[in-house]
Amino acid sequence: LMLKNALLRPPIIDHRIHSLPIETAHEIQHRLLSSLNNSNPALYNVASSVIAAVAVNKDGLQPHFHVSNWTIISNLVETPSTGSLLTLSKLLLDGIDEIPISQLDYAIPVLIQLLFNDAHTNTHTNVLKCLMHCVPRMPSALIAHLDEYISSLSRLSEVPQLRTTVIQSLTAILEVHCAFLEEHSTAIVRF
Repeated sequence: LMLKNALLRPPIIDHRIHSLPIETAHEIQHRLLSSLNNSNPALYNVASSVIAAVAVNKDGLQPHFHVSNWTIISNLVETPSTGSLLTLSKLLLDGIDEIPISQLDYAIPVLIQLLFNDAHTNTHTNVLKCLMHCVPRMPSALIAHLDEYISSLSRLSEVPQLRTTVIQSLTAILEVHCAFLEEHSTAIVRF
């Protein structure tokens, strides 16, 4: 928490904000990203909170931490731990407009593929939330893989612990892009 606060409110000396040098910023980024893969929930939750807060901070006080200066999406998607998916969900919720579309187009097919893996329901929940946060922006990769996404929602609707998140995902699509679901309307009504 102290690190998060220090990054969000850097010291002011002689009426000038002092952001971190790039080398220090890269070292902190590396340590935060590696903490996401830790099995201790307390550690990856704190790292997730710090990353999500500083990467989409609109004040620009720590420019080296802006989401566009991280390889954050590729790192998070290549190592889909609970901590990394939680962080990605937070970033997409709070700053999807800050994330370059190319990074979203890279992440979406990988996330959809994770829905077809026999993963723990927490993994599926976090992936569904990530994709749900992408729906309002509707990146081209989501449009291109929409049938796979809908198919995974249909399959996951059979898992009782995931039904609420599946309904939220379908509702997000219906609210913004109803036309995309027309060909799947029979299956959705049955659900």
